[in-house]
Amino acid sequence: MQNEQVTEKGRCFVCNAAVEVKPLNPNEVRPPWFMNSLTCWHCRKAYPPSLIKACRDPFHYCLRVRGIQGIIEFTRARINGDWVTIWDDDNELLIDGHNYPRGFDIHIHEIIGCADAPL
Repeated sequence: MQNEQVTEKGRCFVCNAAVEVKPLNPNEVRPPWFMNSLTCWHCRKAYPPSLIKACRDPFHYCLRVRGIQGIIEFTRARINGDWVTIWDDDNELLIDGHNYPRGFDIHIHEIIGCADAPL
């Protein structure tokens, strides 16, 4: 019983693929992308951890996009294949001086960087 590992089964909350997760050891701490939900290996490789977290945990995030000046601050994200939609719960998603209250779609390959809880 001491070496028995708990296996969690379910579906990836990003792409809906079947997922089975076995902890590496009993003292393992889950990384931020896990967020009490299952995430498949493909999504963990394809998307930044903070962007995956933004899909499940509304909070303050920021990202940098190729071709857009400055940092974009947002509170939520939704990933759909190679595209991600970001929006702000206060309807104040400002990009290059324009407000996008219904969100903004970005191709995943245009994202330079993403962060959780910027100051």
